[in-house]
Amino acid sequence: KMWLYYGVGQDGSFVIDDRCYDALRQCTLPGKEDVFADFADLITALHTGQLEMTKDGDQPQEVYEIINALEESIGIDEFHLIHWPYFQALEGVKGAGAIKDLSVEAVHGEGCLKYLLQFVDLSSCADEGLLKDASYIVPPGDKWPLNNGFIRILPLLEFARVIFPQPGDVAVYTTGYVVEKDKLGFTRGQACHAALVVEVESGSSDAKGSIIVQSKPVRLSAQAVRHPLKTVPAHLFKVPGGGPFCYFYRKIAAT
Repeated sequence: KMWLYYGVGQDGSFVIDDRCYDALRQCTLPGKEDVFADFADLITALHTGQLEMTKDGDQPQEVYEIINALEESIGIDEFHLIHWPYFQALEGVKGAGAIKDLSVEAVHGEGCLKYLLQFVDLSSCADEGLLKDASYIVPPGDKWPLNNGFIRILPLLEFARVIFPQPGDVAVYTTGYVVEKDKLGFTRGQACHAALVVEVESGSSDAKGSIIVQSKPVRLSAQAVRHPLKTVPAHLFKVPGGGPFCYFYRKIAAT
């Protein structure tokens, strides 16, 4: 099934700009250069599909070895913080702003969804358990599959996937082989990051940088940013299978 739908995501996009990789490779600490270089090479190989899952669907051993080496050296969260200034310096990346007069404070220790969903009207959902699960890219517990729980939750929150984005839509970044089917067809990859669309250039639907989004990419930071769709911290994506891709979801209007 995975190979059959290898080409799905036709309305998604390979959404990491080369400059994001360059920023990742600038990260280093004295005496740890090799570990940093190995991690940057790993991320590139994962995104381009050079490093694929095993025939059993497991991540290659190299993934565990390289990420474990980085965690033993400095810790993966600390590495994200080292990369953060390089990413923020990229062209088009600037501080987050109010959206429709609504300002949301980015909180240290909270992920992208807890930040994002504060901009979204979820008043029609009375299921507190569902709302709690929706605040995690990988929802906790046995209720949701580890590889695509958030994408399964979105329709329950009255979101529908759309091809042409507009301000206010949710952009979901995915990577990997897992496939989901909805009314528009198939999506490829598991959710890894999410952002809110704030600006779409007239006539744009190809996700080539003319779409501006706002998100909180780093959990251990109290900052959110506004950035081109393709300018996303490369270190967010640590799953084999090509990508990342991006899909857009819109809140269904009440009738």
